[in-house]
Amino acid sequence: MTAGAGIGVLSARARSRGLLAQTRALPTPHRAAEDPCRPHRGKPTRALASSGQAAGGRPAAPNRMLAPCIARAAARALAPRGPHRPPMMSCQDAVPRHASGVPPSPNVTWQPGGVPSSAKEAALGQRGCVVWLTGLSGAGKSAVGAAVEGELAARGVATALLDGDNLRHGLCADLGFSESDRAENVRRAGEAARLLAEAGLVAVAALVSPYAAHRAAARARLPPGRFIEVHVDTPLAVCAARDPKALYAAARGGALVGLTGVDAPYEAPVAPEVRLVADGREPVPVLARRVVAFLEGAGLVPHSTERAAKAGSRKAAGAPSRAPTAAGRRE
Repeated sequence: MTAGAGIGVLSARARSRGLLAQTRALPTPHRAAEDPCRPHRGKPTRALASSGQAAGGRPAAPNRMLAPCIARAAARALAPRGPHRPPMMSCQDAVPRHASGVPPSPNVTWQPGGVPSSAKEAALGQRGCVVWLTGLSGAGKSAVGAAVEGELAARGVATALLDGDNLRHGLCADLGFSESDRAENVRRAGEAARLLAEAGLVAVAALVSPYAAHRAAARARLPPGRFIEVHVDTPLAVCAARDPKALYAAARGGALVGLTGVDAPYEAPVAPEVRLVADGREPVPVLARRVVAFLEGAGLVPHSTERAAKAGSRKAAGAPSRAPTAAGRRE
């Protein structure tokens, strides 16, 4: 082989190595787990061209069909971005934006509904709001929340319960208990509760929600007076003695790290609308009625006597218990 031919071979090999390095950087099934917009499912498939290894362990020849794709991608990345050309969409642009101050994509616009919230509230005879119960694990949030829901339903108030554990079975099943995951958990619960409140319902949310900033962000998504923070202020010793999920025992034994109130912070509300102490000295129904009484005093739900009087007058007049609205007659 002559010197000129040897130099030509070396340069060809160098170009092949450069092309191979670029093909390795392309998204492939082998690298799908690193792409947040393409979650990896199942075992990674073996792609010889992307891994750079042939069947016999030798370096594989680069796929020359990818060269035009690489050239076009490089041209787009290096091209000047004038006002007539929008920036390229990235994986970060494709994921949904949070509602906590981050602007949405310019391609997303708010679509108004056909029935305003005020009309829904008038049809239900109540005002939509969110009752947010916060406290340590084992404080009694779920028990009080279920009792509040039952008390409201018994009075004819349309309501729905969003329990933190239940949400982690579905809506928040992909979240853990890091600070960022807790923030996203509270954000999702707050958005779900807000949608229920906009439909005119009383949404009862029961979550630990340990950070004050996360609860404040949920409050900021509702009009003033429509977010009622209820601090279930049960002492830590009482919660640990109950230990319904054996979390405190696991934390004491070193098997659990990051338990709120033990080795993770809990920022208690400074000025909650309602403060309850569910330490067993008062029955849970009594605590629930205290929450409902606050809702009545704030004008969010009618008083039990007022609703009973209206129902009695309709019954005496021979009218149905609730007259259908114009929106309800449409199909």
